[in-house]
Amino acid sequence: AGGKGDFEANGQRAEQNNFILDGVDNNVNVIDFLGGASFAVRPPPDALAEFKVQTSNYSAEFGHSAGAVLNASIKTGTNHVHGDLWEYFRNDVLDARDFDALAIPKYRQNQFGATLGLPIIKNKLFFFADVEANRIVFGAPYTGTVPTPLMRQGDFSELLNPNLSGSAQPIQLYAPNSGGATLLQCQGRNNVFCAAQINPLAQKIVNLFPLPNTNNGLTYNNYKVNTNSRDNTFQWDARIDWNISDKDQIFARLSYAHEPGYQNPPLGPILDGGTYMADGTQINLAENTAVSETHIFTPTLTNEVRIGYNYGHFGYQQPNAQNNVSAAIGLGGIPFNQDGYTNNGGLPNFYVNGLSTFGASSYYPVDEHQDVFEVLDNVTKVIGNHTLKAGVNFQSIRNDYSVPAVSRGFFYYNGLYTSNLGNSFTGYGVADFLADQSNFAQLSNQSRTADARWYRAAYVQDDWRVSKRLTLNLGLRYEYFQPNKELANRQANFYVTGPTGPEFGTGVFQLPVQDQNIPLAPLFTQTLATDHIALQYVNNIYLIKAPLANWGPRIGLAFQPIKNTVIHAGFGIFYGGFESVGANPNMGSNYPFQFNDNFNAPNCLPNNCPSSGVS
Repeated sequence: AGGKGDFEANGQRAEQNNFILDGVDNNVNVIDFLGGASFAVRPPPDALAEFKVQTSNYSAEFGHSAGAVLNASIKTGTNHVHGDLWEYFRNDVLDARDFDALAIPKYRQNQFGATLGLPIIKNKLFFFADVEANRIVFGAPYTGTVPTPLMRQGDFSELLNPNLSGSAQPIQLYAPNSGGATLLQCQGRNNVFCAAQINPLAQKIVNLFPLPNTNNGLTYNNYKVNTNSRDNTFQWDARIDWNISDKDQIFARLSYAHEPGYQNPPLGPILDGGTYMADGTQINLAENTAVSETHIFTPTLTNEVRIGYNYGHFGYQQPNAQNNVSAAIGLGGIPFNQDGYTNNGGLPNFYVNGLSTFGASSYYPVDEHQDVFEVLDNVTKVIGNHTLKAGVNFQSIRNDYSVPAVSRGFFYYNGLYTSNLGNSFTGYGVADFLADQSNFAQLSNQSRTADARWYRAAYVQDDWRVSKRLTLNLGLRYEYFQPNKELANRQANFYVTGPTGPEFGTGVFQLPVQDQNIPLAPLFTQTLATDHIALQYVNNIYLIKAPLANWGPRIGLAFQPIKNTVIHAGFGIFYGGFESVGANPNMGSNYPFQFNDNFNAPNCLPNNCPSSGVS
């Protein structure tokens, strides 16, 4: 996070801030910040009545995280109609061209909106709303390596010319699988495949690459393009305030923010070639609701109850998520929208030494949701020169996610099979690819994890005006951060139980007892036994125990020894119980619920260097 307004406070990460909007939770609680920020909605500045940033020693009323508290409130309607309009404009006609770019990348932005506040019933019922749209088109310069026209025909003679390849010496290729025993030749032409040696599908894929357009015939960094993408945002807030009586006030507010961005793939719609979080469709949708009722029992006793709901849907999909591109071009065995796979269209991810990475990005499609239901209550009582405040906060936090590593597969071509084993300046990944000689392949499953947890907190606070010169702030907060529970018990954990070293150590691999019927691969259980790791099925569905002593005292003072001089001091203990750790450390991402199948090639020997057999 950090790209859209996050900040660091108190030496903590940006994810340790607590964003509050109209008194209710406005944080992103999913495992990653795919929307680019750790807050859910961000109203435009003209819609805010006030905001306060507290970076240290705030009162016991606030907890949740160990960083700053950013507390904002939306404007209300009044007895007079009021509002405003705005527009921000930017265009690339004012930009300069980068020295190595073929053209100025496109950048056009129009950010416009309005607010409106008015009375529905004078002195009783008021309405306020804002709306904003931000339309951005931006170009990103891309430099890559694509196959030359000769390479597309199986002719790699250009590698023999260091002036073209950038190599210190000529690169000699050898016949596939020969282990360097036979030169690659066709009818006396060195570094050239005969037509029968080329895999037709591999050649078809190679021909999908755009042609070189820069670098004067060199075999590397020979393709440049500006990919034009869009980043559009539409958001609004609406609030109604009702003065029921002199003793009761109610308001309800609903916020909506949607950012459906799209980043074009640099190598075209089929080959793709984009990278994680910089390719395809962005899903960034947030909704936030607050309802509050304040009752004044007496001039010195008030109660405020609030209910909040914080929803989010975040993710990325590759450009061909809905299209079975692999099957269309002839690649078989790539899962597409069956057996639990969804939005899994596109090519596998390919690493071919000598080419830019192509295919759909790894860890796509990534899909994350959050639902946070919150109830809180604050009671304030004034007794003499003491202002006492106490309250509770209950949050039910649910989030689910799917982040498959390589659900369409990953193929690795490193030039081993057209090389002379153990010798430099031999072998080329593109040649291996055309000969269908893969060194390594991988395929992961596509599973979904659904986590649920509770956050419970209570506090008391006494702001005591001891004298005209001295004020004490005394508070105590208790917080309970429940561990995540996977709703289908699909999570596992690993504990180290003894000293570790290269050849010794002990550990425990734990699963909920409800998972006893899930089969484990024999190789996995054998590996546990070999590495002195015990397999345990336990009754604790959380697989960890939460600390129960999260008491946070808060002490502050303000002392005025002389006129125009005030001394502030404070002490507090703060707990950062919410932190996004990403998908992989999450226990729902462990085997046997998420896993990768690896396909390794046999060892190469002289005159015998077989590939992985996966293509």
